[in-house]
Amino acid sequence: MNPSIILKDILPLIEGIASQIRERYTLLVINSLNHIEKEIQDLGNDLQSKSGTGSQVSTRLSSIGGFLQRISEWMENTTDLNPDIYQNEFNEGLREQFVELFQQYPEEIKLNIPDEHWILLHSDSYIAKFLKICSYTRHPLTYIRYRRGNIAKVKSTLRRRLRLRMFLERYLSLRFYHYLSIEFQHFYRLYAELLMQLYQRFENFEYETLLIGKFEQNSDYWQALQQVEIDEVVNNLPAFLNEHRERIKGYIKDCAQRLEEFKTELTEYFNAAWELGGTILMPQRKFSAKKSHKLRKKSCANIKRIFSAWQLHIKSLLAECQKDIELSVFQYRAAELCLDTETIVAQKSQSKILPIITEIRNVLLQSQEKFSVFQKENLKSTIIKENRALLKSLRQDKLPELLDALFNAHLDKAFCGFRDRLLEASDQLKEKYTIITDYNIEQVPPKTKIKDISLKNLVEGEITAHATTKYSTLLQKLQSDIESLSRSISSLDQIVEFNLDAALDLLKEEKREETDDEVQKIVKDGLERTQTILTDLEERFNQSIDISTTKLKELTFELEQEVQDLSDNEKILELNLRLARAHSKERILQVHGIVWGKIKNFLPRILKFIAKYVGIAKISYFKVRKISGLEPISGDVDRIIYKYLLDLDRSIKAMPYIYRRLFQITPLKEERFFFGRSKELATVQEEFDLFKAGYPRSIAIIGEKGSGKTTLLNFAEKDTFSELHVIKFIITHTILNEEELLKMFETGFGPEKFSSFDNLQQILMQNDNKQIIIIEDIHNLFLRVIDGFDLMEKLLALISNTSDKHLWIVTSGLYGWNYLNEVVDISKYFKCVVDLSGLETQQIEDLIMSRHTISGFLLRFEASEEYVNNRNFKKLASEDEKQKFLRKVFFDKLTKESDGNIRTALYYWLSAIKNFQEQEVMVKLNFELDHAFLFHLPNEEIYTLAAFIQHEYLNGDEYASIFQCTVADSQLLLNRMHNRGFLNKLGNEYQVHPLMYRAVVRILKLKNILV
Repeated sequence: MNPSIILKDILPLIEGIASQIRERYTLLVINSLNHIEKEIQDLGNDLQSKSGTGSQVSTRLSSIGGFLQRISEWMENTTDLNPDIYQNEFNEGLREQFVELFQQYPEEIKLNIPDEHWILLHSDSYIAKFLKICSYTRHPLTYIRYRRGNIAKVKSTLRRRLRLRMFLERYLSLRFYHYLSIEFQHFYRLYAELLMQLYQRFENFEYETLLIGKFEQNSDYWQALQQVEIDEVVNNLPAFLNEHRERIKGYIKDCAQRLEEFKTELTEYFNAAWELGGTILMPQRKFSAKKSHKLRKKSCANIKRIFSAWQLHIKSLLAECQKDIELSVFQYRAAELCLDTETIVAQKSQSKILPIITEIRNVLLQSQEKFSVFQKENLKSTIIKENRALLKSLRQDKLPELLDALFNAHLDKAFCGFRDRLLEASDQLKEKYTIITDYNIEQVPPKTKIKDISLKNLVEGEITAHATTKYSTLLQKLQSDIESLSRSISSLDQIVEFNLDAALDLLKEEKREETDDEVQKIVKDGLERTQTILTDLEERFNQSIDISTTKLKELTFELEQEVQDLSDNEKILELNLRLARAHSKERILQVHGIVWGKIKNFLPRILKFIAKYVGIAKISYFKVRKISGLEPISGDVDRIIYKYLLDLDRSIKAMPYIYRRLFQITPLKEERFFFGRSKELATVQEEFDLFKAGYPRSIAIIGEKGSGKTTLLNFAEKDTFSELHVIKFIITHTILNEEELLKMFETGFGPEKFSSFDNLQQILMQNDNKQIIIIEDIHNLFLRVIDGFDLMEKLLALISNTSDKHLWIVTSGLYGWNYLNEVVDISKYFKCVVDLSGLETQQIEDLIMSRHTISGFLLRFEASEEYVNNRNFKKLASEDEKQKFLRKVFFDKLTKESDGNIRTALYYWLSAIKNFQEQEVMVKLNFELDHAFLFHLPNEEIYTLAAFIQHEYLNGDEYASIFQCTVADSQLLLNRMHNRGFLNKLGNEYQVHPLMYRAVVRILKLKNILV
């Protein structure tokens, strides 16, 4: 049998199988390129359709994100490179084709031994020569014939047997397996290179469209993003695919050439093996069934190893590419959501809110024009008419419309939606990804090291968690701004109303030639301030939106940069290690959490406490030096105090009429200025309910002068006591005579005349109609003399005996009440004692700012030198943050100096006003007066101040009775203390000056004179 005949049958099969495999693999690449090209075409069509509708950048980013998402899903779902499928084909299908072909040949054939088999050639190896010699010795006759030169006889003597099918499998099919293993390497290397280039092209595509890594500044990035020619970038993508197609054509050509070379090599190899097959040089055992099976198994294992190695490398490349593409999708989504949020907020602001502000401004301008052309003789009627019309327009239409627009715009929900949708986008990431930590494609087969990482946990734990916290802070700031704006909007009508009412009140108070001009100025200034406030509101709103959107862009830019770092596998491993450490640390912290939590909470407090009291100690040290006389007190203290109080008086008188009216120290009647006493008012309500239910009740309301006792009663009388008849008495001066007090009662209880308290009690008990009896300032019913408590005791007995029929409510100064408690145990006569203690800092701030806001003036705090050099103050970047810092410092200081006393706080506020600059009030931080000199007052003056604190008001005669001195001496002392600024004079009575009140109380308590 001729080997050329066998090759003629075998080579077409080999060529067919090789071509079939080549076509299958190249078709895989071509189909992949076609799929990507179709996705690119769909992306181009989508972008073209959206550009025709005038879409924004965010919609284009959405299209690109969708395109990359589809590419990622395709990469995940492709199964064309499953090594198990091809391994089965090699184990079964490919071998079956050869076995079927080999069936046409006999199992075994006999052939002559070739001539050169017996010739010892110089080219023979030592083993070949040895085997030939052994063959001679085994066949002596043949050897003799060979030596005599009878070669023909030798040839006819020996023949060889060849197991043909096993021989063909060993030297044809297994050789083809080896060729395929090499050819697979060529294809996989090509495929890996194409994938890597595709991966790099998508990275460049992201760089060109999303510009990540191109800019360091947030503002530059978003500005450049608006100008990206996305269509042009997308149109350049097909050129890259065409380059890949050309490479595939080159591979097909090279593959065909390698096949031809293999066929030539196989022919030579098979012919050489054919000559030796079955001889001693190539005995049957070399291609026996056992040997062929072993070689075939080894060849299949080698191919499987090649398949697995390349498959691992390619799948890792696909996973790496998919990981970066999905991160890119997340980045595109973040940028899209950011731009969408900015657009939504801008549209809502421009269409729903700002137009209403413009309408309100026009209403105010129209009203201002009407006042500019009014006739003086119709001034009052014009103000009343326009006041009603303007307030009606503002309260019923414009302001509710603006508030509704502000709340219904749901600007905070736009930012909240961004945060929530961003979390949804991060949730789309897979739990696990495979990344390549190291690879060597030059090694055959390639060596690839991979690692599975939880990218979703990395993104959520290291990036989105921090970003979400920042977004939440941004959202809270916006919500706070909106609430602040809504409060300011709600006060616009009150500013108008208060200014116009003030103008009317001025017309009622006095009529001078200048009055009409003053009234006109008040109206004009009030409307102008309202417009200024409205403009400020608009600026604050725009600023809040600008700051929020800018901060949103900044945070999104940072987020995209952090996500971009995850494209670097070293960064991923670093983050993964950091996350693992964080989890370990978290477990440790859980064990020691309670202890560490307490330490962490305690340390800042103790440090703050130390810092606070070190400062207090420093201040106290200098005060003690002054108090103790170690540091000399200025001998000109009286002049300093007098000048301070005189300047304050002049400053208050020079303030605009509106401001003076807002901060006048009188009991409140308007609820808009009522703060900090809701708890006490609720207590009065509870006592009133018990009285109505039949329980005997009596209430005492006590507090320092200026703590709001009368104000509390005003609102209780208005809101709580409206069901019953109220009889109210105000004791304005000291009463020690029973007849005088009974005459006062006759004005309320009349028309009866009362001969005594017993007579009054009898009449009250006969009255079955429940009523409320209010007596203000009962501390004026005693005097610190031997018989100065008789009248008070009679009144207390009356209250105690009639409290089941009538609800008695009294008010008293705190320190007079404390003194009476020591003398007559006054508290036991009342079922409920309501103590109006000092207000908290926030309550004082609300109380003052509610008045200031109504004035229409803007507010600015002036930083003193102490705070200009303050470290925390220097860290603040914006003017708004600095003003908030100074505002907090001021009100903390104000509350501390006033001890929460309302009257004192209002006086200190007025004393802190430096000047009025057009529509703005400038407030200084250093407003308090150094009261250390009070410690050096003589005892006579100290005890005088104590008497005034307890009685609140005293005249010369009463003072003389208390201190057992002549009226002339008492009047001399009181006038001297009045001239020095310690006392205020009201008629013939004196009281402690409001700015001295708290300092005097503090010093008297330190000296244990007051309790």
